[in-house]
Amino acid sequence: MRRVLRVAVLVTSALAVTWSGALAQTRRATGLIFLDQGQYQSIPPAPPPLSGQPPATIDLSSYGYFPEPGDQGDQGSCVGWAVAYGLKSYQKNREFRLQGLNANFRFSPAFVYNQVKQNGCQGGSSIRDALNIIESQGALPLDTFGYEEKLCDRLPTEGQVQSAWEYRIAKWMRVNVQSLAEMKAQLVRGFPVVVAMEVHQAFSDGPEAEFTPRPKATLAPPLAGMPWLLSATPIS
Repeated sequence: MRRVLRVAVLVTSALAVTWSGALAQTRRATGLIFLDQGQYQSIPPAPPPLSGQPPATIDLSSYGYFPEPGDQGDQGSCVGWAVAYGLKSYQKNREFRLQGLNANFRFSPAFVYNQVKQNGCQGGSSIRDALNIIESQGALPLDTFGYEEKLCDRLPTEGQVQSAWEYRIAKWMRVNVQSLAEMKAQLVRGFPVVVAMEVHQAFSDGPEAEFTPRPKATLAPPLAGMPWLLSATPIS
């Protein structure tokens, strides 16, 4: 029987994830926890896409708003890395640079993961819980709340929670997983999409540098591998 892994990734251009050769040959922890059907459907849906034909390609990583990819190591914190380090860092860098300001934000995956993890440092978390933390509490820069692969019990102090408040998001929404056009529309608007999916062990062990989910697998029911396609809207 093939081992099935659950991972959360940040999509910026297409449903494909590219790893470096070193990472592709090394087993990595995952850490995603899916919601059930009722919980998933209770998430408010994103507005339908604007009319018109989207461009043939869109790659948000080309704008330089994302931080350099990090490494979760052996901790089940993929959700914290995708949501806080990836999505939130992108949003804040984009906001500042569009105003002509210098910015190089890198937000801490540990600030989020340490608060929402289940069953220790090997336990996972849900994207919903992670985004709820950033909506209700905000986020902390990585140099303020560091990430330690073997340590996940440290919680933010009262002062750190107050500092995180300015980095809240206004809201987050569910994108229609049945509509590729809708996902493209979010990317065209400048909103990255967080995707949760089940993958087999070959995702981390295979010799291929690129992994592309099977089309039918991406439309399976939630507990069998349904991805979440989510977008977040900044406070300002």
